[in-house]
This record gives sequence, C-alpha cells and structure tokens, in this order.
Amino acid sequence: MSTEQHEPEQRQKGRPSVEEAARIDRLILSAARNILVAHGESASLNAVAKAAGLSRKTVYARYASKEALFLAAARSALVDTNPITFPPAATLEDRLYNYLVEVFRLISSDAALSFQRALVTNAHLLPQLRDAIREASANMIFQPLQDMLAEAFRNGELDAEDPQLVARIVFDTVVGQMTTQGHEAPGRGDPAILRAYAGLLARMVCRGLCPRAAGLMT
Repeated sequence: MSTEQHEPEQRQKGRPSVEEAARIDRLILSAARNILVAHGESASLNAVAKAAGLSRKTVYARYASKEALFLAAARSALVDTNPITFPPAATLEDRLYNYLVEVFRLISSDAALSFQRALVTNAHLLPQLRDAIREASANMIFQPLQDMLAEAFRNGELDAEDPQLVARIVFDTVVGQMTTQGHEAPGRGDPAILRAYAGLLARMVCRGLCPRAAGLMT
C-alpha cells in the first residue's frame, strides 16, 4: 500500500481542505471501480475502504450505502470512456470489420463482463444510470461507427440514403449480440467466433449497400 494511500489516515484531525477532500474522493472512486470490476456484485464498502487505504468511517461519511457508492463508481467509469480506435483499411468492408472486431473484443473483455454482471445484479439502479450508459455507448461505440459510415457515404463507398440509419442498425445489432448471449454462453469471447461474426456483419452491410460495377448488377 503506498504512503499516499495511507496519508488521509495520518492527517491531523479537523475538516479536510478542498484539495484533500477531492483527493480522498478520487481514491474512493478509483478503488470502488477496481473492486467493482474485480468482484462485481460481491464488492463491499469495507473492501473499497481497504483498497483505498482509508478508514471505513471516511468512506461511510461520503457514501451511506453500497448502492450510493456503486452509482458513483459506475457513473465515474462511464464518464471516462473514450471512442474506440481500430486499424485503417483501404475498403469500407475491411474498416467495418476492424471496427467490429474491436467492439466485440471490448464488450467481451473481463472488465466489461464484470461491469455488466454488476449492472444486472443491481438492476433496480439501472434507471438512474440509463442516461450515463446511453451517453457512454454513443461516445465509445456509436459515434466512431457513424463517422466512418458518413465518410464512406461522402466518398461514394456506401450506397445508402441515410448513413446514420445504417449506423443505427449496425449498432443495434452489436448491442443485441452483447445482450442476448449469457455471460457464460459457449464461445463468448472466443476471438475466432468474434472475428467470424464481425466478418459476416461487415459483408452483409457492405455487399448489400456498397455500389457495384454496372456489369455486376443483376
């Protein structure tokens, strides 16, 4: 345990400074996010306090219940999401494939599955997290897809009147793949299966919506 983690316990008594209070909050949320990913629904306030190097009193003073801390940690994790990145490619089909492989890798990671399990276990709190989940999904997954398809449309690579609708259909398919399979479903997270699914979806979109040479049109 680092000296910095224990410092809050060693400070002089009295109300902490604004900087100290902010630092304690960061320690708690960082520990809570790590515990949430590692232990999911079995995470406890005591475990968070120990991981943060703080007393239970300090944690309980800020979060009266496990649910309150769960909400704060979940919101913090969702706010910190970044748009996914994926390798460039010469064709739209290959770019879409690379995008989908990265998305499926992300949502099948141990961290993502632990977070999903924690959400399912605390399903009664989902209404309070719905907006944060929607914004995180849009920022991390939907926006890169929408930007890619919009650029492909401008470049004449995508034959669709509404690229945003295509992006929405692909996004909904990805979300469906993520939510309809059980966490322990056979093959979930298997790179070969994920690549095959990504390839199939990329072909369905591009070979159905990409312009074809006149001689190939039926």
